[in-house]
Formats: sequence, C-alpha cells, structure tokens
Amino acid sequence: MTQLQGIPESLLIPLAARSYETESPRGIIKDPLSQKIMASLDYDFNKFSGSWMTQVGISVRTWLIDQLVRRFIQQARRPLIINIGCGLDTRRQRLNLEDIPWVDLDVPEVILLRKQFFTETEVNRFIAKSMLDETWMDDVMTWAPYSEKSEILIIVEGVLMYFESSEVQQFFNFVSQKFNQHQLQMIVECCSQLMADHTHYHPTVSRLDSKPTLQIWL
Repeated sequence: MTQLQGIPESLLIPLAARSYETESPRGIIKDPLSQKIMASLDYDFNKFSGSWMTQVGISVRTWLIDQLVRRFIQQARRPLIINIGCGLDTRRQRLNLEDIPWVDLDVPEVILLRKQFFTETEVNRFIAKSMLDETWMDDVMTWAPYSEKSEILIIVEGVLMYFESSEVQQFFNFVSQKFNQHQLQMIVECCSQLMADHTHYHPTVSRLDSKPTLQIWL
C-alpha cells in the first residue's frame, strides 16, 4: 500500500468504520465495496476495531450525507458534485451515481492509492491536488462535463477538522468567489471544541501512526 503520512492516513478510519458497520446485521449502512478495499490493504486495521462510538458516528454521518446527495440529485437539472478530500470514499458507487459528473479531489499520494480501486471515466475525474491549491477549480472549469449552468454540490466530509481556521477561511473564500455565478451548495462537517481539545483521547485518531491533531475553526 502507498505509505500514508500525516492527515492522509486518517482516510483509513472511515473506510474501516463503513466496513465494520456493513458486517452488522442491523447496520446503519451497507458498503461491501469498502469491505473489499479494506481487505486488500496492507495495514493494521485491528487498531480501529472495537471503536464503537466512532463506527456509529461515521455511519450516521455517511447515511445523512447520502440522503442530502440524493436530494440534490433529484432537484438539480445539471448536477456536478465535487468531493473534497475524497480518500477511499465509495458514495458514488454505493448510490449508483456513475452517470453524474463527479470530481474526486485529494493530495497526490491519496489519488495514487485511489486509482488502485477506482477508474477515472469521462464523468468521474480525479484531481491530485490539495484543497488549498486554488488551481483545482480551474481543472474543474475546463473539464468537459462542466458548464456555466452546472449546479454544484461540494462535499467536505471528515476533512476540515485537520486544518487551521485561516486555511479553512481561505478555502471558503476562493470557492465562493470562483463559483459565485453558480447555484452552489456545500455539505460541510466540523468538530466540536471538546473533541479538538482531546484529540489524544480520540478512540481512532489517537491510534494513527502519524498522530494528526484536530482543529476547531468556527
């Protein structure tokens, strides 16, 4: 497996949570693709087993965002979805949205890993850049499925809590400016001050080899 250092290693937490939840007979979500991916990775996932609260929390988050994405697709005439910090997310496949223009963005080492399990298509583009690299928006706007009439949904799931408030503000500023002529919706997750102050007690983040720190930016 591509060695993941720092924040990118955190993508393994939601992958494991979705996989473990799928094993439950009464699971909140069912994601056999995540199970398949996890089984093929050379990584000690046992460190995450037994983290029930994280598993349920991520599963509920996943279910809620799935519903919001479905609603957006139903209402938008020309939908385009941008998945920031995509990691090994399986939403596009899980919801059978293979015909919807969809951009998966993450840092180069993560996109390299993602390409082992997912294939780019004419309507699914991978962009290997940081979310703070403003040029990714130019990549989107020069992509064939994009148009000035595109209705855009940006998903930022399990990402912003690893960045400083100034970086998060920078991200929101340039996204809102660049896409200001579009009907733009965003699904954004953040963490509480309590969680940020106690990262070292977090049942899964604290077990990552890279020891990333959660941030509060509200």
